[in-house]
Amino acid sequence: MSLSSLEPPPSLCLFPFVLNFPPVRDYELWLRLSYPPALSPALPPALLSVLPTPVIYLRRHEESQSQRQRSTQKVAANAAVRRAMGNLLGREVAVSAVTALRDPEGVATSLTLLTEACDLLLTLYKAFLGSLEMQALNSVSVVAEDRRKGRRVVDMMGWEGRQKEERRVGCLQVKSDVCARLQELAVLSIGRNGPKGLPLLMKAREAMQSLNK
Repeated sequence: MSLSSLEPPPSLCLFPFVLNFPPVRDYELWLRLSYPPALSPALPPALLSVLPTPVIYLRRHEESQSQRQRSTQKVAANAAVRRAMGNLLGREVAVSAVTALRDPEGVATSLTLLTEACDLLLTLYKAFLGSLEMQALNSVSVVAEDRRKGRRVVDMMGWEGRQKEERRVGCLQVKSDVCARLQELAVLSIGRNGPKGLPLLMKAREAMQSLNK
């Protein structure tokens, strides 16, 4: 049987490569798998899991799309990220806030943009924690339903334990990334705006203290 004759599972048919995000089709697909739109209630709450062994090979060379279309790739990546953020938050996200958050040093040239980036970052972090909590509740409810119906639940690979550990490690990594970006925004607010940047500095500092409790 050839690979071309194999059909993917029905759920994966909802996530093909799209043509309107060149040259970031693969990046856009990962984002869409991580934060899918509300296409079907039959979709599982979490479509991705961290494998212990890398199975993707990334080639780096001077003629790659990333090298030849860097500026186009950046714009397309911002659009893909904006859509993923919108899926996570359930609403539209301002383009200015997305670009400022992704490249505060190069794009966020005003205190307003820095503030937009900070507010978006904190909103995303809260929504991220909420999505993890929902995934955990859904996982528990599925196992409970199986047991209620008398189905034998056998965790041969320690899947449930692995998911909990992934969530714990993921939270720590995201928290670290959020704090690093908050610190960057705070430094830029003072460096570019002087005393006018103090409110954003204090806001970022309070957020970091809250995250590290």
